[in-house]
Amino acid sequence: MKDNMTLHITRGIVLIAVMLLGAQGLWAKDLITSADQLSSNAPDSDEGKPEQLRYLIDGNVNTFWHADWRGNYNEPNLQIRLSEPVKAGEYVYLTIGFRNHNTFLDYPSLFEVWVSPNGKDAWSKNCDWNVKYTGPGTKTTTPGMKMRYDCQHIRLVCKDSFIPNNGKGWSFALSELQISTDHSTTPRESVGDPLNATATYGEVISDYTFTHTRSVLDERNRNAVMKQYWKTDGFDGNGKWTRDTAALERIGVEMPDYGYFDSKHDSRISSGERQPAHVVEHDVYVLPGSSVFLEPYSDMATSTCYHEKYIRWYDYATDRRSPNLATTGEDWVVQTNGSGLYGGTAMVKESKYDLIINSVAKYKEFVRRANAGEDALNVLLSGDLDFRGQTVEPVGTAAHSYRGRFNGDGHTISNLVIEGDREIGMFGRVAGGAVIKNLIFDRTCSFRANSYAAPVAYVEGNSTKGKILIENIWSACTSYAKVTDAAGVFGCNFGAGQAQIEIVNCMACGSVTSEGAGTTASGIAVYMGNNAQSLIKNCYSKVSFGRGMDTGYPFARGVSFRMVNCYSDKSQNGVAQTSKFYVNLNRLDNRFWNEDKDKEFVPNFSYDSEGDRTQATRALYYAPAGESVAETTIAADISQSYVTGPDRNLDRKSRTLYEPALMVRHLFNVKDGAKQAEELSGSKDNNEKYIREHRRKVTARAGADFQIRLENPLPDASSTYSSLYYKDTDGSYKRIPNWEVKTYTTDGKEVPGIFSRHANASGAHYRATGGKATQDHYFRYNYAGNGNYYRMVKCNAADAKAGTYVVKLLALHKDNKPIYVRGTSERLSIMEYEVTFEPQENASFLNEATLDGNDKYRKHRTEYLTAKYGEPQAKVDYDEYLLLEGGQTESNDYIVNTKQFGSSFSDVELEQKAKIFKWPRPWEDSNYGYGYENRHDYAMYVVANHSWAVPYQAAAATVTSEENFGKGTGLRDRLFYDTQGERSGYFYYVNAASDPGVCATAHIDQICAGSTIHVSAWVSEFSQATEKANVILNFKARLKDGRDV
Repeated sequence: MKDNMTLHITRGIVLIAVMLLGAQGLWAKDLITSADQLSSNAPDSDEGKPEQLRYLIDGNVNTFWHADWRGNYNEPNLQIRLSEPVKAGEYVYLTIGFRNHNTFLDYPSLFEVWVSPNGKDAWSKNCDWNVKYTGPGTKTTTPGMKMRYDCQHIRLVCKDSFIPNNGKGWSFALSELQISTDHSTTPRESVGDPLNATATYGEVISDYTFTHTRSVLDERNRNAVMKQYWKTDGFDGNGKWTRDTAALERIGVEMPDYGYFDSKHDSRISSGERQPAHVVEHDVYVLPGSSVFLEPYSDMATSTCYHEKYIRWYDYATDRRSPNLATTGEDWVVQTNGSGLYGGTAMVKESKYDLIINSVAKYKEFVRRANAGEDALNVLLSGDLDFRGQTVEPVGTAAHSYRGRFNGDGHTISNLVIEGDREIGMFGRVAGGAVIKNLIFDRTCSFRANSYAAPVAYVEGNSTKGKILIENIWSACTSYAKVTDAAGVFGCNFGAGQAQIEIVNCMACGSVTSEGAGTTASGIAVYMGNNAQSLIKNCYSKVSFGRGMDTGYPFARGVSFRMVNCYSDKSQNGVAQTSKFYVNLNRLDNRFWNEDKDKEFVPNFSYDSEGDRTQATRALYYAPAGESVAETTIAADISQSYVTGPDRNLDRKSRTLYEPALMVRHLFNVKDGAKQAEELSGSKDNNEKYIREHRRKVTARAGADFQIRLENPLPDASSTYSSLYYKDTDGSYKRIPNWEVKTYTTDGKEVPGIFSRHANASGAHYRATGGKATQDHYFRYNYAGNGNYYRMVKCNAADAKAGTYVVKLLALHKDNKPIYVRGTSERLSIMEYEVTFEPQENASFLNEATLDGNDKYRKHRTEYLTAKYGEPQAKVDYDEYLLLEGGQTESNDYIVNTKQFGSSFSDVELEQKAKIFKWPRPWEDSNYGYGYENRHDYAMYVVANHSWAVPYQAAAATVTSEENFGKGTGLRDRLFYDTQGERSGYFYYVNAASDPGVCATAHIDQICAGSTIHVSAWVSEFSQATEKANVILNFKARLKDGRDV
């Protein structure tokens, strides 16, 4: 920790390019209409039978046809007899669907396209088709394939795939196949619906207004604990800190800045303002008429990586939705008034609903249909309902118990008055599978019956199977039973009570009465039945009882069920008695409730969790056909703090989506792939110029393991292509599929075996997209199709001998043959590094005792450098916030305190204020926080006190806590260990292999040529015992014209 000065560590670059165009539109005619038009020379004996060819045109990505993979035939192909001939010069569009399977990666990557007029003779090669895999269950289309010959027969010969055919060519599988044309001699700029736009967009919040917020400074982004213990009155309306500035300046502490970003901060912004966030940037390349795959990849060392509850995709310049942006495969998004495409697990895919109800008339139609037999209808309520003057029946009857999902989406039910003999409520009788959630019943609602009166009245417990979930209900209604059983939320699990009932996050505060001889009135549930799996969790009752209160069980009665974290203003065993509702107020790991000035507390209404969540954690950018690609920047803002409900991020009343506190912003700089290919490989001079401009000089310690992080991830030839393009001998642009490392002395002599591609270990877990924890730490990662990319080259300690070497990365074909610069015999070079291994005395990591105790290191000490050169131009002290402890400034009250980082708060911990956790912390259940780049608000960690709590914990898990000091393999908080647990320091953790970031920037406008820059950094332990502590500082200068050199 201590003083850390560094300049510009480069941001991560993820370059993943694929091509995806959707199904053909009506403008083109499909030329495959029957399976009789299809044949193959090499069908698989089990999955490629002739009758299975029909799967290629059945529209179902879950069925497939497979070519031979057992080596029974040579060079498998698929032959198509078109329904009508195509003339030379006309364009056709080939669409294939990939098998919908995540394990069997039997997709083709290269077809030779042969054509014939009659299918018998005169076969001519038309072209190669480089197929870009877009993921299981997705489709890809050629942007336009020009026919060189008149033809009516096409043969697709697989020349490369993930599955070799046992030495006889390449096998492949397809789920769909179509060839279409409009017989035009001009390629289409837009192929039908290239972004699958008509199939993947949800409409639930399409008319909502999107509003930016100032992260946790905005009250909507703070839960009850934050509101209670973190003050905000020191910030002005622009997010700037205004109090106690003199004292803070004396001790060298800058408070967070929540001011918006705009064009003054980033010239790429042309309009509007942005919430500041930790930024990871990617350069991606695309050819005109094709698409590039965008993935907000990260490998930060967290216990959960990303859990994207919210992700917004938009044009970074305009702050609006890009018309060229869409999701991948089966991903879904919702859209909001043109402000972007929204995904994440808190968004709903409303197409799963059979009905969307926004009026009383539509609701009554739903009741009629459900009670007539459509008892599994899934319903979304999209507005409040006022039943004044309306007669309505309960949902569910003895003949047709309701077993669908009803999502009230946080809306209010008013003046719903239902009277009858038995089972009276909004839901009279429900059965297994039913989900009733996200509803508010105000005080104008009333349910009156002889028996069983409640918002959800009755379950036939003797026969019902499956779980019934009642979640997020706020009930102020009147429930009245003349004979038996009335409750504020749920009535009776009848008979033997075997049905499994879960009541979660519900509050009852209305009036409950049972006039019968027994005491059968309860606040939450009259009778939960006799199922040990039944549960009441996070619920509160403060109903007013008329008569019949169950004195022993005023909250809920049952033979066998569990109660967790429940409260009541009446006494019952297992329920905390309190007159004020405190459910989850002191728990940050499960936050379900919000304060409401009218209702005291209401649930955080959530979307369905039964498989209806969107993802959209990846996207496609489609570049329209033309001569070039217009460069643009696409942003993906990610949050784990998104909460729906009143006064939170999705406000149903005002129909507004308020921006949550962002965790990270990924910026994808989309660039012209053809331009990049010309610069890299258009000629020998171009390649030499490219290498000169991108060449890097690296110094390292001799005799130590060493790795270099690649600026562009490079492919594993078995499954992927580079996102970098090169110009082939025929003038076409192709991606580099393979590469090798060569090492030379400065006079050009090759030195074999020094540097090599960094290999992964068997059994490593690769980080894909969204919420996947890792136990292993290597430098390859995967995306759609398990495609692996290398991010490092390495040199082992024994080979790291003192001296200077030139390390060249050279392009290869997939068969390991060299790629040459077009028109020459020169190898195509992708990158060069000049690596100088310094003797240990010139380049070594030192501990503090050695640095301070040995006079030969005097000139490396901070005090010497400061005395000679003045104060650093850029400085980060990750322990500086410890200066706020002890109350030196009143700003101490603006720091949230906790005893154990990454664990739940308790009242005792809050009172003790034993440790501090610097703000902002972008979501509640993490043990680290991203910071705001350029805002003196870095990615600070308060590290776990014991290594078992560190994400990479496998080696430390077997070490007892008593032995764990200094012996775990997790990140080491030096201050914590040195003080034997009395104090905790701060970390900046960055995995420079895959997710580097800018930790400091120096503005050195007046620097003179030949100047020397001194940089020092204190480094913690690494996460794996096999890793070597290493700092690679990448110095980048940004010129006044915006170029980076």
